[in-house]
Amino acid sequence: MSESTLNNGHRGGKRLLAVLLATAAIAYAGCAPAGYSTARYDEPQLSDYEFLSSYGEWVSVPHYGLVWRPYVVADWAPYYYGHWIWTDDGWAWVSYEPFGMLVYHYGYWDYSLRYGWVWIPDDVWSPARVEWYTFDDYCAWAPMPPPRMRWHDPWDNWDVDPWIVVPIDRFTDDDVGKYRVREKTRSEIVGRGTAVKDPPAILRIERATKAPVRQIRMERERMPIDLDVMKTPPKPGRPGKSPLRKMVLPAQEREKVNEHAPKVEREVLTPKKVQPERKSVQDDTRDTQREKEKTQQEKKEQEKKKDKGRR
Repeated sequence: MSESTLNNGHRGGKRLLAVLLATAAIAYAGCAPAGYSTARYDEPQLSDYEFLSSYGEWVSVPHYGLVWRPYVVADWAPYYYGHWIWTDDGWAWVSYEPFGMLVYHYGYWDYSLRYGWVWIPDDVWSPARVEWYTFDDYCAWAPMPPPRMRWHDPWDNWDVDPWIVVPIDRFTDDDVGKYRVREKTRSEIVGRGTAVKDPPAILRIERATKAPVRQIRMERERMPIDLDVMKTPPKPGRPGKSPLRKMVLPAQEREKVNEHAPKVEREVLTPKKVQPERKSVQDDTRDTQREKEKTQQEKKEQEKKKDKGRR
């Protein structure tokens, strides 16, 4: 499905890792990429993101190290619950999820066979950390995978589909994920035109919706989380490390978020205590072995009882 690399952790990340290791056993589980490079890229300080623990857990995944797993329903996907706005920085994603201000504007996503979707931290901000496709009467986006990774095309059939494909005349609607086209083939969606790996053009959106697209001036502010612990060294070529920031939404956009967020928290987010853990092959093997041993022990006990009865 993808190719990936990851970097070495810094001091703050190591401190949080020590806490996590002391409080819970961290299980390993594989992602499903096509191949991996042996290089690793710089991992940001995980304690910068401690507030995410309210909505998920930090787990360790091979090739990545510590990643964040959201507590959500089984069929959840990134960049589904929200809507798009046009800004002076380009198309920006407005999320209805409480963690969206961070995980949809920083970092990368990949799919773990054990944990489902996991977020890999990074400190580069974007109005939407996604890849794009536009074709015929549709547009599609998928979460940005880590460096040197690649998703399959939107029309390919895979067990895990990262692409949200919607009719282009629905692209600027609220709660846009509900218009997702799930059954798609190349002949159906790109047979009449040429697919390009770009976001939809403004003129194309306006022609499809028959309405002007309003541009919003993008402003950002510091996230309301404690950043005093940020002590990671600057990356090569950068004079220093900027604080994490979030978009400042105008009143009209905040009202939309406030309208949809309660339903998302009620129907999409799940509490920690009901989170099922996906078993690894090793876990299944150990379970099978334990069942065999239990059955053998029961047979031995029954044979002992029969021997006593004969005597």
